Amino acid sequence: TMGLLLCWVSSPSASSSGALLMTGVAGQSVTLPCYYNGEVTSMCWGRGACPWFDCGTNIIWTDGYRVTYWRHGHYQLNGNIRGRDVSLTINNAAVSDSGLFCCRI
Repeated sequence: TMGLLLCWVSSPSASSSGALLMTGVAGQSVTLPCYYNGEVTSMCWGRGACPWFDCGTNIIWTDGYRVTYWRHGHYQLNGNIRGRDVSLTINNAAVSDSGLFCCRI
């Protein structure tokens, strides 16, 4: 049976501020959107609510030009990082991927 995946994206400083609900189906890819404006900058994705600094449980970091850290190949930035598209793709998503994600610019 296929499971339903529910993800909330919290992004306190990106242009898609506030919490955004994304849904997906287990076994497929799910992309969590995150974009920003202005100068190219470092950013990170994490699990759970965005803390005051960093991303808490880090999933992926970029220096604004390329990915400099990723926890697992399950998570990827497939957008144009230099073009300020730092949307997170969860490959082969599982129900356990449900929950809150932090996009910290």
